[in-house]
Amino acid sequence: MDSRSMTKSRSTELAKRKLLASVLVTGFVAQIFHFPGTSLGVLATPVTSDAGVLAEARELPTPWRLPAGIPTGQRTMHGDPPDPTGVSDELKDVYRHIDTNFDAHVERLREWIKIPSISNLVEGQPGIWDSARFLRDLITEALGCQAEIYHPGIGDWGAPGNPVVYGRCDVGAEKTIIDYVMADVMPIWPEEDWPAPPFGGQIIKKPPYKKVLVGRGASNQKGHEMAQLNALISIKAVTGALPVNMIFIVDHDEERAEIGIRSFMMDHPELFEADAVFGLGAGQRSNGHGNVGGAASIGNLVFDLETHPIVGLKASDGMGPGVGLWLPEQPMWRHMQMLQLFAEDSELRQQMAEEVIQPSPAEMDYLRSQAELSGRSFEEILRIRTGVRIAIMGTWGGNMVPGYAGHHRPPVAASKIDIRYPPNVDGEVLVEVIRDYLDDQGYADIKMNVIGDVPWSYANTDTEIANAIRAMYRQFGVPFDEPPTGDFLGTATARWPDYLFTRMPLQLPTARGGLGYGTGAHFHPEGEYYVIEGDGARVYGFAGAMKSYATTLYNFAGLNP
Repeated sequence: MDSRSMTKSRSTELAKRKLLASVLVTGFVAQIFHFPGTSLGVLATPVTSDAGVLAEARELPTPWRLPAGIPTGQRTMHGDPPDPTGVSDELKDVYRHIDTNFDAHVERLREWIKIPSISNLVEGQPGIWDSARFLRDLITEALGCQAEIYHPGIGDWGAPGNPVVYGRCDVGAEKTIIDYVMADVMPIWPEEDWPAPPFGGQIIKKPPYKKVLVGRGASNQKGHEMAQLNALISIKAVTGALPVNMIFIVDHDEERAEIGIRSFMMDHPELFEADAVFGLGAGQRSNGHGNVGGAASIGNLVFDLETHPIVGLKASDGMGPGVGLWLPEQPMWRHMQMLQLFAEDSELRQQMAEEVIQPSPAEMDYLRSQAELSGRSFEEILRIRTGVRIAIMGTWGGNMVPGYAGHHRPPVAASKIDIRYPPNVDGEVLVEVIRDYLDDQGYADIKMNVIGDVPWSYANTDTEIANAIRAMYRQFGVPFDEPPTGDFLGTATARWPDYLFTRMPLQLPTARGGLGYGTGAHFHPEGEYYVIEGDGARVYGFAGAMKSYATTLYNFAGLNP
């Protein structure tokens, strides 16, 4: 690939990035190990399915109707519907431990929410490292496992990665699970619109839920992740061991296109020998339905475009002070004209979508069912599933001071572009297509600075770990939406680092699903919350989320009747 499309052409920019990386490494060198980042390389064909899949696991769930209400005496001590009875006695003891130690479990989540682990701001660096130390200590001290903090160095696109926590518990079990933990969060603007301090860990009442915890990252994804860790803590306290071997990989770059974890996992695939990847993910929907989620993730390419004054033009050519403000060669005007090339139905968009793979017949049926459930048109859902979508996330340059009337020619005009792309589009090929097209249209001088690329990932739930999730929903009597057979993307519009698990370097079965609910994962709104005590009928609270994770592990390990 042409180097101009990969990194900034200005040597000073790369120097600044390396300086930032050296500051991060130097400041924390006593606590970390260093693994340099390397290139992603070629991605393999996505995983399709496990051998020997149990077909009966896909039988339709038990018909379910909205309960009129569950008598208070039949609910658990934290307001959830009754616990399953058709599980092992050992797991019932784990349920009891979760209930009796509920306050301590909640406090761990509150403590983590209070850490402002904002990955997209320089000001967030102290919080990022506090979060890394918090999780390392939780894994080592509360679980008795091994864990270390690693710095992945400079990533593929020239920026330093944030710290990665890697840990493992080898208990001699037959099977091994990878627990991916997303630990970074987005900024909190506007802070004044939050119903409670975004990093205060405050619990409030929010009907129909008795208690919710408000905070940035509460639902995306600290609430779900802490439910998993708490479940493991309760299992360890009751039994003295875990039902499966565990590998932990903590990501503090999810909101930054996986810069750090990408380098770490590509460099060290030998650290991730496992049978499956499993996490709670998004938990339940607001109507109480569960989700058997695979690893569906849209591809995501993010880059900046910079328009500078045309080299060679002088003040006498009209580009000097005064008259140059109104000429079409002025950087901001040229920049706005260039952005029109990315418009809907443009020739450039058509070129970018040439390699899109259409959904399978099974996935098409699934998309139609999702359209009926959501009230959206099938055509809209299909367009999102098969289209290359482009968003201009911001444009800046020149006089940007509110209330200031001074004028000068902007020295540079820039925009941040976010592209979401489906299978079988390749992000690195997109960079080449865009660069070549800009050159052909007379914009060879515009700089394209790639920030990151997160390749797409198919989901596939014809796997043992997905069957363990299905069994868990049936044990709790919770309805769930059955995904299609085979590989599918479905209605996924968000991006995760699933490709690191389902494609190169690991190619592992990956699934998400469980109880519990929160809001704020996709659009990062103010007022993000995670349900601590549910509605008592459909949506489970924090205790139910922990129990569902433990139950799925026991199902996967073959320890339930």
